[in-house]
Amino acid sequence: MRLLGLVIFLLIYVCGANSQKVIYMDKEGGVYKISCTVNGARMKMIFDTGASSVSLSKSMAEYLIENDYISKKDLLGTSNVRIADGSVVKAYRVNLKDVEIGGIHLYNVEATISTSQYAPLLLGQSAIQKLGKISIDGNKLIINSTSSTNNSNYIQSLRNEIYNAEGAGRYSVALEKLKRLKSIDNLTGNDYCWLCICYYMLRQYKECILTAQEAFNYGVITDNHDKAVTLFYEADAYTALKYYREAEICLLQAKDYTNSYYDLADIYTRMGTLYSNRRQYKQAINYYFTARDYAYRRLNCSGNDVGKGYIQDQQLGIIFFNMHVVYSNQGDGATSLEGLRLSAQCGNLDAQRECQRYGQRYKIRKKK
Repeated sequence: MRLLGLVIFLLIYVCGANSQKVIYMDKEGGVYKISCTVNGARMKMIFDTGASSVSLSKSMAEYLIENDYISKKDLLGTSNVRIADGSVVKAYRVNLKDVEIGGIHLYNVEATISTSQYAPLLLGQSAIQKLGKISIDGNKLIINSTSSTNNSNYIQSLRNEIYNAEGAGRYSVALEKLKRLKSIDNLTGNDYCWLCICYYMLRQYKECILTAQEAFNYGVITDNHDKAVTLFYEADAYTALKYYREAEICLLQAKDYTNSYYDLADIYTRMGTLYSNRRQYKQAINYYFTARDYAYRRLNCSGNDVGKGYIQDQQLGIIFFNMHVVYSNQGDGATSLEGLRLSAQCGNLDAQRECQRYGQRYKIRKKK
């Protein structure tokens, strides 16, 4: 019995030992520094749990760029950061593809570049969170390598929760879990696509744009459909912020990634909305006509089918409703009402309500 107890104790001890990784840090000038490599470049950083991200000095960033440890594609633009004295300054953001600490590789770690030439190198939360559960005992950094945050079953469970939340339209829940996933694992291209959608649906337009740019800069989106959809929502975010030229550039780029009639109809619908917002109504109508024609090709139908009420389609309903709005703004009442009628017959609920309001008749039929 005593032997069995000893065996159990040893098993628990061995399993516990294997579940932890201990990294020794050097104490210099009252702070702990940890050896690491950034994209293969060796350096020492201050282990700083109070810093929100990894921070590089200007001189270190220049060294990494000049020696090809960091490429132009890794640069993510600028953002406002709060420094030690409480003031807010503008700093460059950069993606570190591989930060290695004690044999543990952390991929796609976001860092900021200090405006100071000789600022201290800080290993902050953008890297520390990816380590999972940690503790510090003097100069020992203890990493629980089998913690639930790094467990593949936990990650798969988290992904399932994200997909369920997305499917139910619970975008705030999906966003929270996507952020959690990003802190412990690498996001796929589809994850980034959904991250953009969540930010847009929650009206966090700047975050949507930055996420789309980050995804393309990292090169993680490989599926053309995901590329097109990400660009759609980046364009929509720019439109919401009234940056119409930037939105148009995104939509033109999206055309290169799809041959789908549905996607092409979406692109030209968005282009029409851009020009409608600029009050360039003639160009807007031309884009809406192009969008309508792609929708007809997708549905294998004709204008005659739509006019008789045989076609119920959400995308086509939106296109005709947008035409109704543009013709109304131009003062063409008769054509505007015709667009409203066609939109209602396609099943657009807004159009159906307006038809009731204006006494406009519409028909929804099924082909015999």
